[in-house]
Amino acid sequence: LDLSHTYTTLSEDEQKKRHANQAFLQGMFQAMGELSEEQYKNGEIGTFDNLQVQLFAEMAKDANQVKNGSEGCIIVADAFRGMTNLVSVKLPYRATVIEANTFSGCYKLTNVECPLYLKEIRRSAFENCTSIPKILFPPTLSGIAQTAFDGCTALESVDLSKCTFTDKEWYVRFKDCIKISVIHLPRGVVRIGVAPSALECYIPADVKRIDDTFNNVTLHFEGENQS
Repeated sequence: LDLSHTYTTLSEDEQKKRHANQAFLQGMFQAMGELSEEQYKNGEIGTFDNLQVQLFAEMAKDANQVKNGSEGCIIVADAFRGMTNLVSVKLPYRATVIEANTFSGCYKLTNVECPLYLKEIRRSAFENCTSIPKILFPPTLSGIAQTAFDGCTALESVDLSKCTFTDKEWYVRFKDCIKISVIHLPRGVVRIGVAPSALECYIPADVKRIDDTFNNVTLHFEGENQS
């Protein structure tokens, strides 16, 4: 399933329910180009035509031409939940959020190409996706929910070393991810509240406190960590 050139978002009614102000809608208009914008300002075309033209222009771009993500472009909750025949998916280039339970129970899913500007992966987004061996996370990723990858029994490694998380406490356990051999924790985390399941764990220099116990795990400390 190739969604790389699409723009996925909430319906207009759902947007109004979630966000009463217009700030959220601004992300929808990041795709507007100079020509269409000028025509719109001059009254030559209406709002709908302006947006439609520019969205099609954006969707024609490849990954190297997309310069930033869009706050309005998200992978909505439960979108692919339980689709047991889904094997591979390329997510929209400009999406910034993968919402709750998006791929939960897609147990044949083996390949996921994350958005270039992904910021957040929410709860149970990939729960029980039992065939995914690896996911490449973009450096823009700044948060993963505690249960996002629970039950991903084929996951072999997790590298978040290029990411900087906004949440200073780490509580992502990767529950029942029995094949993870190596995990690199993200920068920005200063406290580890839960020890993730892995044979080797790389602790970033920002970490100053570890509350949980790492059992039979080889730890690699970067910088001058304190505990």
